[in-house]
Amino acid sequence: MSWPAVSPSLESTVASKSPTITEETQKMTYNKGFTAMVLAASLIRGSLAQSTTWCGKNFMANQSVVPPGGQFILPTQSAEPLLSFRCAPVFRPYLEEDAKSAAFVVDTPIVYDWIAGTRPISLPSNSSSSGGSTGLGCLTVTINVGSIHATASVPLNATGIQIPIDISTLKAQKTAYNATCSATYSAPSSNEQIFNTNSFLLYLPDTNASVTKTDLRTGALWVRPANGTGGAFAPFVPQGFYINFDQYLAKNLTMIDQLKADGFNTLHPIPPYDNLTIFQQVINKTISAGMYIVYDMRSNYKNLTAVAQQVATYASIPNLLNWETAHEPDGNSDPQDAAQATYDLIYEMDGYHPISIVLNCQDYNFSPYVKGADIVLQDAYPIGINATWSPVWHTECTPDFGHCGCDNCQGGMWDVKARVQTFKNRLNILGYDRTKSVWTTPQAFGSGAYWNTTPTGMQWAGMGFTSFSHGAI
Repeated sequence: MSWPAVSPSLESTVASKSPTITEETQKMTYNKGFTAMVLAASLIRGSLAQSTTWCGKNFMANQSVVPPGGQFILPTQSAEPLLSFRCAPVFRPYLEEDAKSAAFVVDTPIVYDWIAGTRPISLPSNSSSSGGSTGLGCLTVTINVGSIHATASVPLNATGIQIPIDISTLKAQKTAYNATCSATYSAPSSNEQIFNTNSFLLYLPDTNASVTKTDLRTGALWVRPANGTGGAFAPFVPQGFYINFDQYLAKNLTMIDQLKADGFNTLHPIPPYDNLTIFQQVINKTISAGMYIVYDMRSNYKNLTAVAQQVATYASIPNLLNWETAHEPDGNSDPQDAAQATYDLIYEMDGYHPISIVLNCQDYNFSPYVKGADIVLQDAYPIGINATWSPVWHTECTPDFGHCGCDNCQGGMWDVKARVQTFKNRLNILGYDRTKSVWTTPQAFGSGAYWNTTPTGMQWAGMGFTSFSHGAI
């Protein structure tokens, strides 16, 4: 991806100025005491505050082994070529100021797995889909949104083809427009073939409040300056830590100054935000510092009345980056439709900011949970675990039983690579590869609970770069 970004993470993040690993290691060492103070107590306490299952698995000594279910279903293979025709707006949302420069991005890859939306395609007898788009010809693609349309020729077996579309005659509104995309393919010695797919165009009124756009070509975020003074949108790489609000941040607002001085640009307070007066001071202080805030609803995201109150209160602050709703709902076995219900409500009320969730499990009800997010964070924390025996519960860990701090992990850097790639592959299978992105949270804590050590600066940086190289942003 051209603008990789790591989430404002529970553990750490990678700097946007691309410093060397040595520089990052030095920063990690310098901040080690501060990071431990902010994170360790709440993380360890949180890791012990479990339901009676984790990722659907029993884990206590007095519990029996019961397969958790909920595994992701892989697509069947096809002996014949399939077209995976997809289209999406280049940005979500578009504003009125963008109307003349709007565009859709179109993908036309030939695949051999029955992933979402694929259809058989008859290719020229002398062609090879493995050789790129050469010799395969083109499709005539038409995009219809409301009363407007745009048509262009798109190579077959290509990705990332942009089609401009002028949406200035549409009314900017909170409700997304349905977009239909059709493609006509005529190959030599074969009949005309027509393919269709659907998408949504979110076209919102201009606003002076904060807006976070998602570039659906790459998954990158685009924002205005966080200080609320206006300015042009620019790509943004979030860098920061989760910080427990009530126990740490509310008692010492100078943490914001230290994080800013250390080069971080995003703050993610862990709720509850019981003292709203101090929380407003946090907002004001981060605005003055030019830092963004991730607003976290993990403690009450299932209460739609509470969600509506929070969105109404904080959607217009100038430095809101995104909403985060469900935190490890798969681990906790939250209702599978809860994150989507919250997602739908937030988009009805706001639409100017993306929504993220954090998934902890390697393979437990992935499909229903990701319906409630634009950004899917993975938080595999493998450094310092015993992958086969839990030091907390004194039980073994297998694919069907146990909780060792990193679900179905081996205990090394490979787990981060595998989790990122697995999540990205699943989003592609489900048809979400353009509309949902994967973020990662490099582990920077340990020496307690399931983890017998804290990652070194080199390991911390390695987890970030490993995630980048496999497409996490």
